[in-house]
Amino acid sequence: MSKSCLTRQIDLQLIRQWKENSKIRLKEKASANIKCRTKQLEAAVNNAIQDITHNLNITPFVISTSLLNKAETTLCAEINKWQGVNVMIKQTVPKTWKKYHVTADNWWNRNKAKWMGDYFFYPILKYELFKYCQIITKQYYNNNRNTSQVPNDTIITNELLYFS
Repeated sequence: MSKSCLTRQIDLQLIRQWKENSKIRLKEKASANIKCRTKQLEAAVNNAIQDITHNLNITPFVISTSLLNKAETTLCAEINKWQGVNVMIKQTVPKTWKKYHVTADNWWNRNKAKWMGDYFFYPILKYELFKYCQIITKQYYNNNRNTSQVPNDTIITNELLYFS
């Protein structure tokens, strides 16, 4: 141990173990967060679609497994980059894993909003929801109009979303 570690009586091996344990817990938390938000988002979209289409037989919205896996993998990679709690600059060195993890959890809470936005919500809004709107718009037109009058996917989606 370095001289500064000896004066503060820090067990670096124990701190390293706490860091790895915190990373495991943060990854579990990220995974649970994605699962919970996925269910809520799918339910919200499907409820809104049922209200708009008056319970027509429209394909339900489901976020793709590949997007969910990529989001989780990327979030876990961000967690893996974390260097751990810098116990050398803390006023008091955590004496238990629980106290150490409080600081780790605070780090996660400061960063998760940006990462969830970048790796989870943005791809859903840009790709998944847009693709879904194209699918349901075509279904809606097929259910309510002569199918020979259905315009191309982009026009359908723009018309449905009032972007035209």
